[in-house]
Amino acid sequence: MKNTVLLLAILLLSACAAKFDTVEYGRLVDMRHIANSSVCVSLEDTKDTLLLLQEYVQKQAIYSKHLPNNTATIEMVDALQNTVDRFAAQYASRDTASLAFCRIQMNIISSQLDAMLATIGRRPR
Repeated sequence: MKNTVLLLAILLLSACAAKFDTVEYGRLVDMRHIANSSVCVSLEDTKDTLLLLQEYVQKQAIYSKHLPNNTATIEMVDALQNTVDRFAAQYASRDTASLAFCRIQMNIISSQLDAMLATIGRRPR
């Protein structure tokens, strides 16, 4: 987590080169809403939420990689994808899961998305 936060802080400083992109920002808002809406009640619901987040992150990765001067966003999306994929892998092999673990992981994902939204939101329009 410390590495992710440090990476996001560094990227925050270098994100000024790119222009504000409403599509990119909107997708991050959607992912933040999904992570925030997750209540971690059942294992199946959490797995479904993680599959949805993985799909959104993959789409974001594809979109971001083809924009010019977007290195900072690409690196942030890659870090987010690693977090979501690790969380999904842990749940894929389980029949039970801790409510606390799920909430902690969703909070980490939400924090990453908040940092990304703040970074991209500061770009010139």
